[in-house]
Amino acid sequence: MESSNKIRKESDKKENFVTFHCTIEEHLKPPEKIKMKSITFDDGEGSTHNSYPITFTTWEEANDYLWKKSFEHGYYLKQEFTIEYENGEKYTGKYDVYTRESDKKERADLGAHVMTHNLFYSGRQTPHYMDKESVEGILAGTKPEVKQACADFIDRYEVKVMNQSNIFYC
Repeated sequence: MESSNKIRKESDKKENFVTFHCTIEEHLKPPEKIKMKSITFDDGEGSTHNSYPITFTTWEEANDYLWKKSFEHGYYLKQEFTIEYENGEKYTGKYDVYTRESDKKERADLGAHVMTHNLFYSGRQTPHYMDKESVEGILAGTKPEVKQACADFIDRYEVKVMNQSNIFYC
């Protein structure tokens, strides 16, 4: 079977070097991830005086809102959210934002929260601080279809992580 990559060879007039140009056929490129349309925050725990729902169209705006709100609430903010994607699918969750002095520099990051959750429950990454038995116990109680849904979400949907240090690594 012939390769579907097209390779073109070029060289200079003196034949000193060879450069290969490779183009990948369109059907071999990984599919683009489905883009986020909006992020809506709904009433978190004990926040009845806020004007909810509130919607943003960028990850940056959503993170700025979380950061400001967490300081208004003092030490802790529980925030329910829905991320709607351009294909109409929705991802819902809860983000517990803890306000520490370090948060003034390292801001709340909804994308990192979503990725960390899905990386863990898909079995792709675990936090360095968890022992093997704890991880195995939690994942053993997670249905296979939930694990697959988390893996599919990571593979198909755009999640913008603002600060890579907010995602745990093995």
